[in-house]
Amino acid sequence: RGLEKDVLPKLGDRHADTIRRADIMSVLDAVKARGAARLANRLLAELRQMFGFALVREIVAADPTSGIEKKHVGGQEQERERVLSEAEIRSLPAKLADANLLKTTHHAVWVMLATLARIGELTQARRADIDLVAGTWIIPASHSKNAKEHTIYLSEFAKAHLRALLELNYDEVWLFPAARKNGPVSSKSITKQIYDRQGAASGTPLKHRSLHIDALVLPGGRWTPHDLRRTGATLMGELGVH
Repeated sequence: RGLEKDVLPKLGDRHADTIRRADIMSVLDAVKARGAARLANRLLAELRQMFGFALVREIVAADPTSGIEKKHVGGQEQERERVLSEAEIRSLPAKLADANLLKTTHHAVWVMLATLARIGELTQARRADIDLVAGTWIIPASHSKNAKEHTIYLSEFAKAHLRALLELNYDEVWLFPAARKNGPVSSKSITKQIYDRQGAASGTPLKHRSLHIDALVLPGGRWTPHDLRRTGATLMGELGVH
């Protein structure tokens, strides 16, 4: 998506061997200027990989990303360390019930915390990959971050919420079907719902967004779907589980 949005509109009609370092920096500086420093760093890594491929095969005579470092682009990234406390987790049922979320999002939160699945893995889940009798959910290699098939063994708690999700729509393929297209819903849909209910900076709801702007505010600060995964991993570590 980053390549399509930021790189191709500026460089897409150029031959690879005509691209210079200044062209690369022009693209990355524009991304950084709109506040997307992390994306700028990611684009640099992807462009470096692409031109490295081309250099080895003599498609280009030189790599225009050579010499460009993170410090020239997005800078050092700060790793998020948000972990929900046990008290915060215990407060979630009441908060979720009063947040006016889509029912699917409500159950998604608990599935993510129960399985430590990534938000993208959950929104792209297919009915055929979930077996409530066997108690397994298979994440295919095509949807897994490490490009390897992964089997999640489901607790009774996880099965209950997945069963509810399966009963909330009649799509033959997807657990979270998109409303206006064939395919799964974007993971941003769930992320935005959670974000919008954690306090608007202006103190008023954003246009066409939820009015329940403080419903999911927790004492430890803002939290995201990925923080649920980190929380579960932290709790498992405290219990001695690798």
